[in-house]
Amino acid sequence: MPKCWIFQSNPNHYRILQALADFNEETWPISPNKHRHEIQIGDLVFIWKTKGSSPIDDRGIYAVGRVDSIPEYKEPSPPFHYFTDSRKAKDLKKPAWRVDVRYLTKLLNAPILRPILEFNPRTSSVPILRFSRVTTYPVDSEACEELCRLAGIT
Repeated sequence: MPKCWIFQSNPNHYRILQALADFNEETWPISPNKHRHEIQIGDLVFIWKTKGSSPIDDRGIYAVGRVDSIPEYKEPSPPFHYFTDSRKAKDLKKPAWRVDVRYLTKLLNAPILRPILEFNPRTSSVPILRFSRVTTYPVDSEACEELCRLAGIT
């Protein structure tokens, strides 16, 4: 089984739900020092949307994709209007270490929300549930298998 990752997006900085609705492939920034040498073509990626400033806590997985490129230092792929005007969004528009991700399935109408992961013994140890300040999280094989099952990926 390929390695699995969670890539995180904050709607305060990037209009992730709109981008997922509009694109089948995107270029995602990755943690350059920690995971740049580990992420490989074919790895699975679960796209996590943070709560942002919304009063509704809808944190969770909204898409599953596959890495389609080796990590490269390059520009973001979506048009800039998907980025908000926040200071962090300005940083996201700059060249950075990124990988191309092709979406296998989108869960926009039925995301895998945080409580489902917290109360599932096979996913309760996923790092993003404990610490959510980075963009790239490795997922162990047991949790990856369960996330695939929950997302309908075989």
